[in-house]
Amino acid sequence: MSEATHDAGGTLDVVCVRGDLPLPAVDVVDVGLSDHRLLRWTSQLYRPPSLYTTAVGRRWTLFDVDVFRADLLTSSLCDVGSYVDLDGHALATLYESTVSQLLDRQIPARSVTCRRRTSSLWFDDECRQPAFCGTVWQMVCELLTATARPTKTLLLHVVISDS
Repeated sequence: MSEATHDAGGTLDVVCVRGDLPLPAVDVVDVGLSDHRLLRWTSQLYRPPSLYTTAVGRRWTLFDVDVFRADLLTSSLCDVGSYVDLDGHALATLYESTVSQLLDRQIPARSVTCRRRTSSLWFDDECRQPAFCGTVWQMVCELLTATARPTKTLLLHVVISDS
């Protein structure tokens, strides 16, 4: 600043810019309302383009254990003749495809695209991963302590062992 920004003289107000940006032209304006002056300037602000991420998930709140149990009991997983001659890989494939089909029938997977917030550029993947893991563990602990909403793994174990 080359001009005084206060009636008593001196520079009380400053405009700070990053070192890689040009210095702005600052106007000191007396608006007559205060003993301070108004600083007016323009800046070339860069806004990064929006980033979008897509995630696939299910609405687990709509999951009905009784419907899933009934569907599972009529599936090929509960028919010994359909898997008696299969090897380990084929059994895993049968399990995965059957459970996916049953879940898709009841609570279809859906794709959601969200804009990522770029306001916190410092919050990168290095920060995001531990935060995500902490959130996942918190959810797991909450699900394990809640009797009304068992986890998927526990649910499948309960459904298969009850039959």
